[in-house]
Amino acid sequence: MLYVLLFVLGAATAAPSEAVLGESAPQEPPEAEVPILQCPLASETYPCSCLHVRADTADVRCYEIQPSTNLQKIFGLVSKFQISYLTIADSILDHLPAEILLPLDISVIKLSRVNYTRLSFLNDLARIYPVPRLLYSLYSIEVDRARGIDKWDWSGFQGFSALDRVIIRESSFPRLTKSFGSLPNTVTEISFEDIRDMESIAFGALARLHNLTTLRIKGTPLDVFERNVLPTPAAKLRVLDLSKNRLKSLPLDFLNEMPALQVLSLKENQLASLAAATFAPISLRSRLQLNLARNPFNCDCNLSWLNLLFSKNSAIFGTDLEMQCSEPAALRGEFLHALEPKDFQCPRSYNLLPFQRAYDSNLLEFEAERIPQPAFLSQAEASLKIRK
Repeated sequence: MLYVLLFVLGAATAAPSEAVLGESAPQEPPEAEVPILQCPLASETYPCSCLHVRADTADVRCYEIQPSTNLQKIFGLVSKFQISYLTIADSILDHLPAEILLPLDISVIKLSRVNYTRLSFLNDLARIYPVPRLLYSLYSIEVDRARGIDKWDWSGFQGFSALDRVIIRESSFPRLTKSFGSLPNTVTEISFEDIRDMESIAFGALARLHNLTTLRIKGTPLDVFERNVLPTPAAKLRVLDLSKNRLKSLPLDFLNEMPALQVLSLKENQLASLAAATFAPISLRSRLQLNLARNPFNCDCNLSWLNLLFSKNSAIFGTDLEMQCSEPAALRGEFLHALEPKDFQCPRSYNLLPFQRAYDSNLLEFEAERIPQPAFLSQAEASLKIRK
Protein backbone atom coordinates (compact mmCIF):
# COMPACT_ATOMS: atom_id res chain seq x y z
CA MET A 1 0.00 0.00 0.00
CA LEU A 2 2.83 2.35 0.86
CA TYR A 3 4.52 1.65 -2.48
CA VAL A 4 1.35 2.48 -4.42
CA LEU A 5 0.97 5.79 -2.54
CA LEU A 6 4.57 6.83 -3.26
CA PHE A 7 4.16 5.97 -6.96
CA VAL A 8 1.01 8.12 -7.27
CA LEU A 9 2.65 11.06 -5.47
CA GLY A 10 5.75 10.81 -7.75
CA ALA A 11 3.66 10.81 -10.89
CA ALA A 12 1.67 13.81 -9.67
CA THR A 13 4.79 15.90 -8.92
CA ALA A 14 6.62 14.90 -12.18
CA ALA A 15 3.84 15.98 -14.54
CA PRO A 16 3.98 19.72 -13.68
CA SER A 17 7.79 19.79 -13.95
CA GLU A 18 7.64 18.23 -17.42
CA ALA A 19 5.04 20.79 -18.44
CA VAL A 20 7.24 23.61 -17.18
CA LEU A 21 10.21 22.24 -19.06
CA GLY A 22 8.08 21.92 -22.17
CA GLU A 23 6.91 25.53 -21.87
CA SER A 24 10.46 26.88 -21.44
CA ALA A 25 11.92 25.06 -24.49
CA PRO A 26 12.73 27.57 -27.30
CA GLN A 27 10.58 27.39 -30.37
CA GLU A 28 12.35 27.49 -33.79
CA PRO A 29 10.95 30.23 -36.01
CA PRO A 30 9.36 29.01 -39.25
CA GLU A 31 11.63 29.20 -42.30
CA ALA A 32 11.02 32.25 -44.41
CA GLU A 33 9.83 31.43 -47.91
CA VAL A 34 12.14 32.54 -50.70
CA PRO A 35 10.12 34.67 -53.10
CA ILE A 36 9.98 33.23 -56.62
CA LEU A 37 10.63 35.82 -59.30
CA GLN A 38 8.20 36.00 -62.16
CA CYS A 39 9.04 36.81 -65.78
CA PRO A 40 7.42 39.96 -67.17
CA LEU A 41 4.44 39.62 -69.47
CA ALA A 42 5.27 38.66 -73.05
CA SER A 43 3.68 41.88 -74.29
CA GLU A 44 6.09 43.90 -72.13
CA THR A 45 9.24 42.26 -73.49
CA TYR A 46 8.30 41.74 -77.18
CA PRO A 47 10.20 40.88 -79.43
CA CYS A 48 12.09 39.21 -76.58
CA SER A 49 10.77 36.47 -74.34
CA CYS A 50 11.69 35.52 -70.79
CA LEU A 51 11.76 31.82 -69.95
CA HIS A 52 11.81 31.08 -66.24
CA VAL A 53 14.36 28.38 -65.40
CA ARG A 54 14.86 28.48 -61.62
CA ALA A 55 13.94 30.75 -58.73
CA ASP A 56 16.29 33.56 -59.74
CA THR A 57 17.49 32.39 -63.17
CA ALA A 58 15.98 32.90 -66.61
CA ASP A 59 16.76 32.57 -70.32
CA VAL A 60 16.09 35.58 -72.52
CA ARG A 61 15.54 35.16 -76.27
CA CYS A 62 15.19 38.03 -78.72
CA TYR A 63 14.16 37.58 -82.36
CA GLU A 64 13.93 40.05 -85.24
CA ILE A 65 15.21 43.04 -83.33
CA GLN A 66 14.70 46.30 -85.22
CA PRO A 67 16.57 49.61 -84.77
CA SER A 68 13.45 50.98 -83.07
CA THR A 69 13.32 48.18 -80.47
CA ASN A 70 13.67 49.58 -76.94
CA LEU A 71 16.19 47.03 -75.66
CA GLN A 72 17.08 49.15 -72.66
CA LYS A 73 13.50 48.93 -71.37
CA ILE A 74 13.25 45.19 -72.08
CA PHE A 75 16.54 44.30 -70.43
CA GLY A 76 15.66 46.52 -67.49
CA LEU A 77 12.58 44.37 -66.86
CA VAL A 78 14.65 41.16 -66.69
CA SER A 79 17.66 42.58 -64.83
CA LYS A 80 16.42 41.07 -61.54
CA PHE A 81 17.32 37.61 -62.91
CA GLN A 82 20.62 35.90 -63.36
CA ILE A 83 20.42 35.22 -67.10
CA SER A 84 21.73 31.81 -68.14
CA TYR A 85 21.39 32.40 -71.89
CA LEU A 86 20.85 35.63 -73.77
CA THR A 87 19.96 34.72 -77.37
CA ILE A 88 19.75 37.31 -80.14
CA ALA A 89 18.64 35.86 -83.48
CA ASP A 90 17.38 36.88 -86.92
CA SER A 91 18.38 40.49 -86.37
CA ILE A 92 20.39 43.25 -88.01
CA LEU A 93 22.29 45.26 -85.43
CA ASP A 94 24.73 48.07 -85.97
CA HIS A 95 25.85 47.88 -82.37
CA LEU A 96 24.63 46.92 -78.92
CA PRO A 97 24.80 49.96 -76.59
CA ALA A 98 26.72 49.33 -73.40
CA GLU A 99 24.09 50.92 -71.18
CA ILE A 100 21.51 48.22 -71.87
CA LEU A 101 23.87 45.53 -70.55
CA LEU A 102 24.96 47.36 -67.40
CA PRO A 103 22.42 45.77 -65.02
CA LEU A 104 22.65 42.27 -66.50
CA ASP A 105 24.29 39.16 -65.09
CA ILE A 106 24.72 36.90 -68.17
CA SER A 107 26.49 33.54 -68.41
CA VAL A 108 26.16 32.80 -72.15
CA ILE A 109 25.56 35.14 -75.08
CA LYS A 110 24.31 33.42 -78.26
CA LEU A 111 24.12 35.28 -81.56
CA SER A 112 22.32 33.39 -84.32
CA ARG A 113 21.69 34.59 -87.88
CA VAL A 114 22.77 38.09 -86.98
CA ASN A 115 24.38 40.70 -89.22
CA TYR A 116 26.37 42.42 -86.53
CA THR A 117 28.98 44.94 -87.59
CA ARG A 118 30.40 46.31 -84.36
CA LEU A 119 31.17 45.23 -80.80
CA SER A 120 31.80 48.70 -79.46
CA PHE A 121 29.87 47.95 -76.28
CA LEU A 122 32.70 45.70 -75.10
CA ASN A 123 35.19 48.52 -75.07
CA ASP A 124 32.62 50.80 -73.47
CA LEU A 125 31.96 48.31 -70.66
CA ALA A 126 35.65 48.06 -69.84
CA ARG A 127 35.74 51.81 -69.16
CA ILE A 128 32.63 52.04 -67.00
CA TYR A 129 32.77 52.40 -63.23
CA PRO A 130 31.53 50.73 -61.12
CA VAL A 131 32.48 47.60 -63.03
CA PRO A 132 29.43 45.98 -64.71
CA ARG A 133 28.47 42.52 -63.47
CA LEU A 134 28.75 41.18 -67.02
CA LEU A 135 32.54 41.43 -66.88
CA TYR A 136 32.55 38.81 -64.11
CA SER A 137 29.64 36.62 -65.25
CA LEU A 138 30.09 36.07 -69.01
CA TYR A 139 31.36 32.51 -69.47
CA SER A 140 30.69 31.72 -73.12
CA ILE A 141 30.07 33.41 -76.47
CA GLU A 142 28.41 31.34 -79.19
CA VAL A 143 27.97 32.70 -82.71
CA ASP A 144 25.96 30.84 -85.32
CA ARG A 145 25.44 31.86 -88.98
CA ALA A 146 26.45 35.48 -88.43
CA ARG A 147 28.11 38.05 -90.66
CA GLY A 148 30.54 40.83 -89.83
CA ILE A 149 32.09 39.20 -86.76
CA ASP A 150 35.55 39.03 -88.35
CA LYS A 151 35.63 42.83 -88.10
CA TRP A 152 34.98 42.89 -84.37
CA ASP A 153 37.62 44.35 -82.11
CA TRP A 154 38.16 41.22 -80.04
CA SER A 155 40.49 43.08 -77.68
CA GLY A 156 37.31 44.42 -76.11
CA PHE A 157 36.93 41.06 -74.35
CA GLN A 158 40.14 41.45 -72.36
CA GLY A 159 38.34 42.69 -69.26
CA PHE A 160 35.99 39.67 -69.13
CA SER A 161 37.67 37.68 -66.38
CA ALA A 162 35.28 34.68 -66.48
CA LEU A 163 35.26 34.11 -70.26
CA ASP A 164 36.08 30.45 -70.89
CA ARG A 165 34.99 29.55 -74.42
CA VAL A 166 34.26 31.06 -77.83
CA ILE A 167 32.35 28.99 -80.38
CA ILE A 168 31.74 30.19 -83.95
CA ARG A 169 29.74 28.10 -86.43
CA GLU A 170 28.73 28.58 -90.07
CA SER A 171 29.71 32.23 -90.07
CA SER A 172 31.84 34.46 -92.27
CA PHE A 173 35.40 34.68 -90.94
CA PRO A 174 37.90 34.95 -93.84
CA ARG A 175 41.03 35.55 -91.76
CA LEU A 176 41.89 34.67 -88.18
CA THR A 177 44.09 37.53 -86.98
CA LYS A 178 45.99 38.46 -83.85
CA SER A 179 43.03 40.59 -82.81
CA PHE A 180 41.13 37.39 -82.04
CA GLY A 181 44.12 36.17 -80.04
CA SER A 182 43.78 39.15 -77.72
CA LEU A 183 40.99 37.33 -75.89
CA PRO A 184 41.59 37.03 -72.13
CA ASN A 185 43.97 34.31 -71.00
CA THR A 186 41.08 32.63 -69.16
CA VAL A 187 39.81 31.16 -72.45
CA THR A 188 40.28 27.37 -72.59
CA GLU A 189 38.11 26.38 -75.58
CA ILE A 190 37.91 27.82 -79.10
CA SER A 191 35.88 26.34 -81.95
CA PHE A 192 35.57 27.39 -85.58
CA GLU A 193 33.20 24.99 -87.33
CA ASP A 194 32.04 25.08 -90.95
CA ILE A 195 33.62 28.45 -91.73
CA ARG A 196 33.47 28.17 -95.52
CA ASP A 197 35.46 31.31 -96.30
CA MET A 198 38.38 31.01 -93.85
CA GLU A 199 41.47 31.47 -96.00
CA SER A 200 44.32 31.99 -93.55
CA ILE A 201 45.46 32.17 -89.94
CA ALA A 202 47.94 34.86 -88.95
CA PHE A 203 51.33 34.06 -87.42
CA GLY A 204 50.88 33.80 -83.65
CA ALA A 205 47.11 34.31 -83.85
CA LEU A 206 46.49 32.22 -80.69
CA ALA A 207 49.99 32.33 -79.21
CA ARG A 208 48.93 34.34 -76.13
CA LEU A 209 46.28 31.85 -75.00
CA HIS A 210 48.44 29.67 -72.76
CA ASN A 211 45.46 28.09 -70.96
CA LEU A 212 43.95 26.74 -74.17
CA THR A 213 42.88 23.09 -73.72
CA THR A 214 40.63 22.58 -76.77
CA LEU A 215 41.00 23.95 -80.29
CA ARG A 216 38.67 22.98 -83.13
CA ILE A 217 39.13 24.45 -86.59
CA LYS A 218 37.11 22.18 -88.86
CA GLY A 219 35.13 22.40 -92.06
CA THR A 220 37.18 25.22 -93.62
CA PRO A 221 39.14 25.59 -96.90
CA LEU A 222 42.44 25.98 -95.01
CA ASP A 223 45.28 24.12 -96.71
CA VAL A 224 48.01 25.15 -94.24
CA PHE A 225 48.23 25.13 -90.44
CA GLU A 226 51.55 26.28 -88.97
CA ARG A 227 52.83 25.42 -85.49
CA ASN A 228 53.44 29.13 -84.79
CA VAL A 229 49.67 29.73 -84.57
CA LEU A 230 49.65 28.17 -81.08
CA PRO A 231 51.48 28.99 -77.83
CA THR A 232 54.98 27.61 -77.34
CA PRO A 233 54.75 25.49 -75.36
CA ALA A 234 51.09 24.58 -75.71
CA ALA A 235 51.35 23.06 -72.26
CA LYS A 236 47.63 22.54 -71.59
CA LEU A 237 46.33 21.69 -75.06
CA ARG A 238 44.51 18.34 -74.86
CA VAL A 239 42.27 18.36 -77.95
CA LEU A 240 43.34 19.53 -81.43
CA ASP A 241 40.68 18.94 -84.09
CA LEU A 242 41.65 20.01 -87.61
CA SER A 243 39.28 17.68 -89.43
CA LYS A 244 37.40 18.36 -92.68
CA ASN A 245 39.78 21.04 -93.93
CA ARG A 246 42.01 20.92 -97.03
CA LEU A 247 45.39 20.43 -95.37
CA LYS A 248 47.90 19.01 -97.84
CA SER A 249 50.89 18.67 -95.54
CA LEU A 250 52.05 19.22 -91.96
CA PRO A 251 55.20 21.05 -90.86
CA LEU A 252 57.86 18.91 -89.18
CA ASP A 253 57.45 20.86 -85.91
CA PHE A 254 53.65 20.53 -85.98
CA LEU A 255 53.37 18.56 -82.71
CA ASN A 256 56.36 19.95 -80.85
CA GLU A 257 55.89 21.03 -77.21
CA MET A 258 52.36 19.69 -76.75
CA PRO A 259 52.93 17.50 -73.68
CA ALA A 260 49.24 17.21 -72.71
CA LEU A 261 47.82 16.38 -76.15
CA GLN A 262 45.36 13.46 -75.95
CA VAL A 263 43.16 13.85 -79.04
CA LEU A 264 44.38 14.73 -82.54
CA SER A 265 41.96 14.60 -85.47
CA LEU A 266 43.18 15.16 -89.02
CA LYS A 267 40.46 13.18 -90.75
CA GLU A 268 38.98 14.23 -94.10
CA ASN A 269 41.83 16.47 -95.28
CA GLN A 270 44.02 16.21 -98.39
CA LEU A 271 47.04 14.59 -96.73
CA ALA A 272 48.89 12.30 -99.13
CA SER A 273 51.98 11.72 -96.99
CA LEU A 274 53.04 12.27 -93.39
CA ALA A 275 56.59 12.65 -92.10
CA ALA A 276 57.54 10.24 -89.35
CA ALA A 277 59.41 12.98 -87.52
CA THR A 278 56.25 15.08 -87.31
CA PHE A 279 54.56 12.44 -85.14
CA ALA A 280 57.64 11.40 -83.18
CA PRO A 281 56.78 13.58 -80.12
CA ILE A 282 53.43 11.82 -79.57
CA SER A 283 53.68 8.33 -81.13
CA LEU A 284 54.48 6.54 -77.87
CA ARG A 285 51.60 7.97 -75.84
CA SER A 286 49.29 5.17 -74.78
CA ARG A 287 46.32 7.47 -74.16
CA LEU A 288 46.54 9.28 -77.47
CA GLN A 289 43.51 9.22 -79.83
CA LEU A 290 44.68 9.76 -83.41
CA ASN A 291 42.23 10.01 -86.33
CA LEU A 292 43.71 10.08 -89.85
CA ALA A 293 40.70 8.61 -91.67
CA ARG A 294 39.61 9.53 -95.19
CA ASN A 295 42.80 11.16 -96.47
CA PRO A 296 44.14 10.38 -99.98
CA PHE A 297 47.29 8.58 -98.82
CA ASN A 298 50.13 7.71 -101.16
CA CYS A 299 51.17 4.35 -99.72
CA ASP A 300 54.82 4.35 -100.78
CA CYS A 301 57.95 3.84 -98.70
CA ASN A 302 57.51 7.25 -97.04
CA LEU A 303 54.39 6.00 -95.25
CA SER A 304 55.66 2.59 -94.16
CA TRP A 305 56.34 3.99 -90.67
CA LEU A 306 52.59 4.57 -90.18
CA ASN A 307 51.80 0.97 -91.03
CA LEU A 308 54.41 -0.20 -88.54
CA LEU A 309 53.13 2.20 -85.89
CA PHE A 310 49.68 0.68 -86.28
CA SER A 311 51.08 -2.81 -85.76
CA LYS A 312 52.78 -1.70 -82.53
CA ASN A 313 50.21 0.70 -81.08
CA SER A 314 46.89 0.16 -82.86
CA ALA A 315 44.84 1.36 -79.88
CA ILE A 316 45.63 5.01 -80.57
CA PHE A 317 43.76 4.86 -83.89
CA GLY A 318 40.43 4.03 -82.25
CA THR A 319 37.62 2.55 -84.34
CA ASP A 320 37.64 4.91 -87.32
CA LEU A 321 40.13 3.01 -89.47
CA GLU A 322 39.24 4.28 -92.94
CA MET A 323 42.87 5.00 -93.82
CA GLN A 324 42.88 3.98 -97.47
CA CYS A 325 45.48 4.27 -100.18
CA SER A 326 44.79 6.50 -103.18
CA GLU A 327 48.22 5.86 -104.70
CA PRO A 328 49.91 3.89 -106.16
CA ALA A 329 47.31 2.46 -108.51
CA ALA A 330 48.09 -1.10 -107.45
CA LEU A 331 47.10 -0.32 -103.84
CA ARG A 332 44.20 2.04 -104.50
CA GLY A 333 41.34 1.35 -102.10
CA GLU A 334 43.45 -0.84 -99.79
CA PHE A 335 43.38 -0.13 -96.07
CA LEU A 336 46.77 1.07 -94.93
CA HIS A 337 46.78 -0.92 -91.71
CA ALA A 338 46.00 -4.17 -93.58
CA LEU A 339 49.10 -3.97 -95.79
CA GLU A 340 52.45 -5.65 -95.19
CA PRO A 341 55.66 -3.62 -94.77
CA LYS A 342 56.91 -4.96 -98.10
CA ASP A 343 53.93 -3.35 -99.87
CA PHE A 344 55.26 0.15 -99.24
CA GLN A 345 57.65 0.58 -102.15
CA CYS A 346 59.51 3.45 -103.77
CA PRO A 347 61.52 3.47 -107.03
CA ARG A 348 65.20 2.71 -106.54
CA SER A 349 66.21 6.20 -107.54
CA TYR A 350 63.65 7.75 -105.20
CA ASN A 351 65.06 10.05 -102.49
CA LEU A 352 63.43 9.43 -99.14
CA LEU A 353 61.85 12.38 -97.37
CA PRO A 354 63.63 13.72 -94.24
CA PHE A 355 63.67 11.32 -91.28
CA GLN A 356 61.98 8.50 -93.20
CA ARG A 357 63.78 5.22 -93.82
CA ALA A 358 63.10 1.52 -94.14
CA TYR A 359 62.37 -0.21 -90.81
CA ASP A 360 62.54 -3.81 -89.73
CA SER A 361 59.62 -5.59 -88.07
CA ASN A 362 61.00 -5.34 -84.54
CA LEU A 363 62.10 -1.73 -84.46
CA LEU A 364 60.57 1.55 -85.57
CA GLU A 365 63.43 3.95 -85.82
CA PHE A 366 63.51 7.54 -86.99
CA GLU A 367 67.04 8.68 -87.73
CA ALA A 368 68.78 11.41 -89.64
CA GLU A 369 71.99 10.11 -91.07
CA ARG A 370 71.93 11.56 -94.55
CA ILE A 371 70.10 14.83 -93.84
CA PRO A 372 71.12 17.39 -91.18
CA GLN A 373 68.85 17.41 -88.13
CA PRO A 374 66.67 20.57 -87.85
CA ALA A 375 67.36 22.68 -84.80
CA PHE A 376 63.83 22.29 -83.45
CA LEU A 377 64.12 18.51 -83.18
CA SER A 378 65.89 17.21 -80.12
CA GLN A 379 67.88 14.00 -80.31
CA ALA A 380 65.03 12.21 -78.55
CA GLU A 381 62.54 13.42 -81.16
CA ALA A 382 64.81 12.46 -84.03
CA SER A 383 65.24 8.93 -82.66
CA LEU A 384 62.00 7.27 -81.63
CA LYS A 385 61.94 3.56 -80.88
CA ILE A 386 58.93 1.34 -80.44
CA ARG A 387 59.78 -2.21 -79.38
CA LYS A 388 57.60 -5.24 -78.95
